[in-house]
Amino acid sequence: MSLFAILLFVGTMVLSLWATMRVRQVYGKFSQLPASSGLTGAETAATILRQEGISNVEIVEHDEALGDHYDPARKRLVRSRGQFSWDLSRRPRCRSTRVRSCHTAPGSLLV
Repeated sequence: MSLFAILLFVGTMVLSLWATMRVRQVYGKFSQLPASSGLTGAETAATILRQEGISNVEIVEHDEALGDHYDPARKRLVRSRGQFSWDLSRRPRCRSTRVRSCHTAPGSLLV
């Protein structure tokens, strides 16, 4: 292997690790913003689905952080436990009063 290939590989790995840490840092910071709506991530997702007339999608929770996704095979929206339901003092919130602008339900509009 040439020196260039090794440096390219190492540089790519360092950039990838930095990006991963940065995403987790920013996600952690913004998941604590208070919302005027007072809704949890699951409540927000349910509201969006109801507003769009979608009733055959199940909303479930899981333990993995940053693992929120829509599973089209099972027709379910999978939310991380921290975003699914929190007590009133710790629950993450949206910054906007409009539910569609909520940052706690990424991917839920892809239904």
